[in-house]
Amino acid sequence: MKAVIFDMDGVLVDSERQWKLASQAQMRRLAPRWSETDSEAVVGLGVVELHEYLERHHAPAPSRTEFLKVCDGLADEVYGRRVTRAAGLEDLLGALVARGTQIGLASSSPRPWVDQVLDRFALRPFFGALATGDETPGRVKPEPDLYLLAAARLGVAPRACTAVEDS
Repeated sequence: MKAVIFDMDGVLVDSERQWKLASQAQMRRLAPRWSETDSEAVVGLGVVELHEYLERHHAPAPSRTEFLKVCDGLADEVYGRRVTRAAGLEDLLGALVARGTQIGLASSSPRPWVDQVLDRFALRPFFGALATGDETPGRVKPEPDLYLLAAARLGVAPRACTAVEDS
């Protein structure tokens, strides 16, 4: 194993639960029939894919611009105030660095949200490569594109990488 590529939401930080708590009222405002089933169905989706889900299942959906503004406001609340770093994360990252293992991040979240987490918790120095959902619109997880992009940016063959993913 030459590299480990981490997911962010639910792996580095406890954001999935926090997103659910923070977004319920907003989602019901945008889609009055929003249910627990919808909440479960959208776990792990990028914001573009989430908007497409709204368009398919809760027409009429807000415009993409309006929806992205709502999501950015929620992201500031979730990543800026609510999330906590996974227990033992810094020790694990330090041990990987000490072994000479390269570290990447592959997140369906947009780059500004990833940057907010990396900066808030001082994690940026551990990561040699980032791949974010706004770089592969329409091709986020479970598609492999983000992991393949992170591996390429690390200069490591995908077969020499280990992925840490919760979805």
